[in-house]
Amino acid sequence: MVQRGDETLTATTGIWDAKARTWTLQNAWVVRPGEPPRQETGTLVLPQRDTLQPPPAEAKQLSNAQLRAALKRELSPTQRRDYLYQLATRVADPVTPVVFALAAGALGLLIRNRATAFAAVLVFIASFYILWSTAPQLARAGAMDPALAAWLPNLTFLLLAGVLAWRLR
Repeated sequence: MVQRGDETLTATTGIWDAKARTWTLQNAWVVRPGEPPRQETGTLVLPQRDTLQPPPAEAKQLSNAQLRAALKRELSPTQRRDYLYQLATRVADPVTPVVFALAAGALGLLIRNRATAFAAVLVFIASFYILWSTAPQLARAGAMDPALAAWLPNLTFLLLAGVLAWRLR
């Protein structure tokens, strides 16, 4: 199969000439959008000028400097969002324990029964995890700004900590 723009050429057999960098297809089918497929009788010689490039590295495997350098290059929108999200999480994630401790501590102090407080903190942990694991998908899909998605769990639980602290007053 060879694709040229909107046109797709397929054949049951083809010969690759590495020296000339050409494909020779026998009795190829040509498919164009909005047209029925048609068969070309004989041989078609097609030049192949593409060059292979390694795929971009996964954002989690790159250093901050590499991420910033990669963002200066041309990336697909999904890759750009992944890289931006990864940079933002590297700042937001270290703040998470402090925010979580404030919110869980306020919740624990608000509830007098120890068993109920413990159960509430477990629900708290599960809620935080759901929000924390959903945020990257929101950023990747473009439903939310990557930086906001990285900070969403912290901001949500910081707001909740503030509300709970106000209730403790």
